[in-house]
Amino acid sequence: MAFIDSKPSLETQWRGLVLFGKNTATYKFAFGKAILGLAKQGVSRVRLDDIAPIYADALIEHLRSGNRQGVSGSSTFLAALAGHIEGKVSRDEALNVTKKEGFKYVIEAFQNLGGRIIPDSFYSYERREKTLYLTDNLFKLRESEQGFNVVNEIEARWNLVET
Repeated sequence: MAFIDSKPSLETQWRGLVLFGKNTATYKFAFGKAILGLAKQGVSRVRLDDIAPIYADALIEHLRSGNRQGVSGSSTFLAALAGHIEGKVSRDEALNVTKKEGFKYVIEAFQNLGGRIIPDSFYSYERREKTLYLTDNLFKLRESEQGFNVVNEIEARWNLVET
């Protein structure tokens, strides 16, 4: 048995992204939870405007617990979400900032591991349409024996990175 699998399973690729993908901010965890949730619902195409509330809510949940979400000293996006928690920013304003600022890097970076895109992508992105197309790989992952575990693992890794 080889130490490094030349054809990693979908589960291995997902776990690689969650465990070893870049952590300049924890946006990838919220994004991962959002797309897994959409796959569970059978959604295969989603506009950023429609995923924004799911994505923002996942981050808000973690911000409420007082955990740090990034290494940057300032973030318009996170400031808007924190302002919403404090009652200084309306939900609509927070979602508008999420749509404008929240997806800047996470969509392109999420499937990148070690400077390369994983072999079996979980989505594609059409920039002009601002639309994600979830692939069969994400649905297969979600429906696999490990589908339930990957949801819990992303939350566990998120909590570990924050602490």
